[in-house]
Amino acid sequence: MNKAITQEEYQQRILTILIHIQHNLDADLTTESLAELSCFSPYHFHRIFTSITGETVQAYVRRCRLQRSIQQLAYTDQTILEIALAAHYNTHESYTRAFTQQFGFAPSFLRKARDRNENIRVTSNFDEGQPSLSSIKLPITESQMDIQIKTIDPIPVAFIRNVGPYQTITKAYEKLFMAMSPKGFLNDSTKVLSIGYDDPGTTPPEKIRADACFSVSENFEPFGEVGYQVVPGGKYAVATHVGSYDGLKDAYRELYGSWLPKSGHTPRDQAPFEVYVNSPQDTAPEDLITEIHLPLA
Repeated sequence: MNKAITQEEYQQRILTILIHIQHNLDADLTTESLAELSCFSPYHFHRIFTSITGETVQAYVRRCRLQRSIQQLAYTDQTILEIALAAHYNTHESYTRAFTQQFGFAPSFLRKARDRNENIRVTSNFDEGQPSLSSIKLPITESQMDIQIKTIDPIPVAFIRNVGPYQTITKAYEKLFMAMSPKGFLNDSTKVLSIGYDDPGTTPPEKIRADACFSVSENFEPFGEVGYQVVPGGKYAVATHVGSYDGLKDAYRELYGSWLPKSGHTPRDQAPFEVYVNSPQDTAPEDLITEIHLPLA
């Protein structure tokens, strides 16, 4: 007699697939290979994935690859054809069509703006169905944040994924706390992190992915809605933002628009993450400290 699979097991299997996709965008991520990894049959896997995430497997993979290509266009010297091939498009033309349909502007427009040394800002207007790009012709000013290059160790974390506007991640933290605290997983050394996978300027609000995380030991076992992953170690630019979380958008713009182009560094193919040094529960908004970690190659 086969063992019944619980809702918890379904969630854990799909969480495993989402993390695998994010870390292996260069691989041949076929529905069949992902189904095998999830231990679901290909027939059922596609329906389970779509029901839980709201997107088909290949639509999700395609969107993640196109999202990554924005960073490659803006911050690397790869040709558009090389970026197209990395996104698994066979031609420059097919990549350009898909990119333009997704973001509302051509990849060549973004690359030319970068080459003119313009300060690039991607904004969205999803009420009209498509985001739009505006390039602001302002000199890139010196960064005012404290930014240091650090090498960090891998960080094992327990997490709950939030899909929706970034400000709704509070609910994921509440769930994570309620799940972890009674089991004694939290202590004075626990770090509070978030991993943001999508740029809110180019991703519809209802599709923005972010993981609410608490640091844990390497032998942590996932349970319920709580997943497990390891934030990669390595070299990071660590920018310290002091002030309200409302200012983080401008902090990212300063990091990517002012500091990075002049730094001589190239961002690594990995999502940035934030570490919250203190808590809004007992700290005034103007005294909140957030460390933004930008992965560097």
